[in-house]
Amino acid sequence: MSQPGAWGEALPLGPGYIFIQHLLTGNIPVLMAVELFFLKAIAVIFTFSAGGIGGAFFPLLSLGAATGSVVAQVAGLEPYDFGVVMGMSAFLAAGYKTPLAAVVFIAEATHSSGYLIPGLIGTVVSYVVSGSTSISTHQRDREDIHLSNRFHLPVRNAMLRNIVSAPQELTLADFREHFVLRHLHRIYPVTEETPGGPHLIGVISLYDLDRTPPDEMDGDHRSPTTMITNVVTVTVDDPILT
Repeated sequence: MSQPGAWGEALPLGPGYIFIQHLLTGNIPVLMAVELFFLKAIAVIFTFSAGGIGGAFFPLLSLGAATGSVVAQVAGLEPYDFGVVMGMSAFLAAGYKTPLAAVVFIAEATHSSGYLIPGLIGTVVSYVVSGSTSISTHQRDREDIHLSNRFHLPVRNAMLRNIVSAPQELTLADFREHFVLRHLHRIYPVTEETPGGPHLIGVISLYDLDRTPPDEMDGDHRSPTTMITNVVTVTVDDPILT
């Protein structure tokens, strides 16, 4: 861990901008590049295993750059950055299953046609041998699994408790001034007073308020004229997927 910190940076951590810059300059020896690869891989694995979603583009480029740096130094490739760029494009194609995007990345990064054919070969090979699942699909599946695992829970586990309701006699102008600008909620229940206490008669949202003509906002129009009345209600013991 001491060598990667020689530049005053924890290179395996973060998105990888400085990580890639050092690899492109050729100032990192092969053993240090191997060490950086494994440290970066461990950081990425722990992040995604903990449920991290998104942000895989630069980690993929970092891992590819480290791999390309090792190959370039061991094989004696010239110019040196050729191997680094090829590694980045190969990992990009394999991780996101986008070989054409990886080839375009090579063209944009190098501004040289000499990199295109070798880069295309590298991206096609990595695309074929890496299987059919992309990082994006895996992350989307994980997010869906997280949600589906909660559908059986009772509503009380997911509901908001600090609800601010608006009385039905409130004008839209007062509602905007005293509720929307003060509480900053997106939706408000509208209630009427009954002998048994407040009774829900509808809801009014910021979206409904945005669709209200300006002349109605400044007049004596009441909140029931804008609210949604066909509200579906559930009890606190109902499952979330009701």
